[in-house]
Amino acid sequence: MERVIDLAALISVIVPVYNVKPYLGRCVDSILNQSHRELEVILINDGSTDGSAALCRQYAAKDSRVKVIEQSNQGVSTARNVGIEAATGTYLAFVDGDDTIERDMYECLLAALEREKCAAAVCLFAGMLVPAAIPSEPQWKDLWYSLLRGDLLMSSLCNKLYRTEAWTGLHIDLGIRFTEDLWINAQIFSRMPGAVLVQKPFYHYEERRDSAVQTILSEKHFDGLEVSERLSGLANSLEEKDCVLRQRILIQFSLVNRMIKSGSFQERYPELRQMLLGQKREILKNPYSTRKEIWGIRLLDKAPGLYRAAVRMKG
Repeated sequence: MERVIDLAALISVIVPVYNVKPYLGRCVDSILNQSHRELEVILINDGSTDGSAALCRQYAAKDSRVKVIEQSNQGVSTARNVGIEAATGTYLAFVDGDDTIERDMYECLLAALEREKCAAAVCLFAGMLVPAAIPSEPQWKDLWYSLLRGDLLMSSLCNKLYRTEAWTGLHIDLGIRFTEDLWINAQIFSRMPGAVLVQKPFYHYEERRDSAVQTILSEKHFDGLEVSERLSGLANSLEEKDCVLRQRILIQFSLVNRMIKSGSFQERYPELRQMLLGQKREILKNPYSTRKEIWGIRLLDKAPGLYRAAVRMKG
């Protein structure tokens, strides 16, 4: 069936920029070369010191669709919030300054969004498989459950095209420094349910050794526990509660494993271990628990030394 989209629909693309000069050119080029031409590309220079700011200004000088906002280094969430405030498009998208997108990403997502009349259209990341719990032709319920489980597919901001109105009155919580994307998406979709999945890998994520997501363990990672508690307030049905439990145990296992690998925050290890063991029965019964998590909780309970050795060996 032929796609019918509004070619004049303005998409605001928000790009936080912090010391990504080697990657920034190909990132911005991939946005400006979109088959959907009506774009407002907002580059927020977050106090870069590597020449990224000058490159941003060069793009703004040669393409009127590019706007540059300068600020002192305040972090990616503040940069995104500034971009949201500045956006004037009917639709809203996010790209990280070291990533790239396929040329027809926004054309395809916009067509799906308008066809389904929902809050957002979602695509895959390159190299990513659709989570096993999602059927081949997912309904909104399936995607909502995916979000509550903390799946990257639904928790990320970058693989989506949103209606700007879905963000009305919302901003990214600066008090949450880890899984903040998950929480803002949960707020958006709990208030305006509905999303459509376009099963094409349009978004290319650049994994860098110095990237923030590669940090072994820091205080911010414990913010994931707070997000788990907040998600619990959105879970009403038994299946929704099973999904939130899945997200919570992923966060807790992640923290325990990072503690073992890094040797840091050891004073909090007994607390996290007991937190997991207190949910052992629920983990074993949860339909979303994987074999890895089932064996993990058993080892953590009966042979904690063996569990630590296995984590160190893998890491």
